[in-house]
Amino acid sequence: MPVKVGVVRGAENINVTELGMYARLRQYGYSVELVCSTRTWVTEADAGMPARRLPPPPVSGRVAKTFAGGFLIGQVSSYRYLHQFLRGFHKAVADLDVLSPVDLGHPTSYQSILERRYGKKVLLYCADNIPYNWPHDRPLRDHYEAVLDGADHFLALSDGAQRTLLAQGVRAERISRLNVGVDVAFWSPAAVPSERTDGPLRLLFVGRLHWQKGLQTVLEAMELTRSPAELTVLGRGPEEARFRWLLEQRARRGNPQLRERVHFVTERVSAEALRRLRQESHVQLVPSIPTPSWREQMNFAMLEGLACGVPAIASETGGIPEAITDGREGLLVPPDQPLAWANAIDRIAADEVGRRRMSAAARARIVSDYDLEKQGAALAEILRVKMGAAPS
Repeated sequence: MPVKVGVVRGAENINVTELGMYARLRQYGYSVELVCSTRTWVTEADAGMPARRLPPPPVSGRVAKTFAGGFLIGQVSSYRYLHQFLRGFHKAVADLDVLSPVDLGHPTSYQSILERRYGKKVLLYCADNIPYNWPHDRPLRDHYEAVLDGADHFLALSDGAQRTLLAQGVRAERISRLNVGVDVAFWSPAAVPSERTDGPLRLLFVGRLHWQKGLQTVLEAMELTRSPAELTVLGRGPEEARFRWLLEQRARRGNPQLRERVHFVTERVSAEALRRLRQESHVQLVPSIPTPSWREQMNFAMLEGLACGVPAIASETGGIPEAITDGREGLLVPPDQPLAWANAIDRIAADEVGRRRMSAAARARIVSDYDLEKQGAALAEILRVKMGAAPS
């Protein structure tokens, strides 16, 4: 009989890339389904697996409970991710054998831990790369301790995530280091590579429009570059209006040509359109800015771009240097330093031969270390060997 695996995600926005290696488990005799919120936009076709959709807490409710005798989550003001709690979880996962939620602090991780009393095994997918990164008050403290103690096994997305788990006392034998899988057959360079020698350097930013993602650094750098360059910004987020306003202010008071050199694309685009956009770009920009409570864990959009042969200029922070060696797959730059970013853009614009070399190295790195088929096989082996969950 197949082992039934539930990929548990309470967030409304689910990163489809991280679901790919779970979908590959079917090749090894596993049955896989997504357990998610009714509010998520991800379709079953996007996820590559059937989905069980559960309602989040009612907007009016200030206290939520898993089930009789379960964990009292507490007041909205003291629980950061209350909206990711899933109602009816216990009943919905009754026939599943393995639950794989994400990260220590999400309510669905605790909900999954509670199901161990009914014979479920829990494989926690962990990207947290800052140890003890939570308020030390109840109920959060109890939540984190229960998840750290209760998970059967941990998948560490990055070296930083693995170090974080070890620092928090998780034994090494309970942790498996596993890169996210990238579909290198789909995310690939153009079949007929363009010479890409005409016109300005084409830059691409793909990500959430939030100040932590560092777009403001790039907008300022665009005014400081000596080389002609055009920037396409693809994404949506809570600070889109602020970034547009910032661009307009700099254009009005500094360089009016910025209006023609920076283009925002905020509508949702298909995967095929995004692939074409990457294939037509010279360089991708990943200007993430770390804070005391957040560091870029692993930028999935960056990995897909590297798979398309697009080298990156990226912040030297978090998990980014694990995928990029400075001068090989791209350039690493100190975060939030516009002049340094402008110099990096000028450097890569002036070195066409080096840019082509970086493009080939970027593709080779993803094929070697992040190939989806390899990662799916590794995940199946972890379930079979580390967790004793092998299909009969």
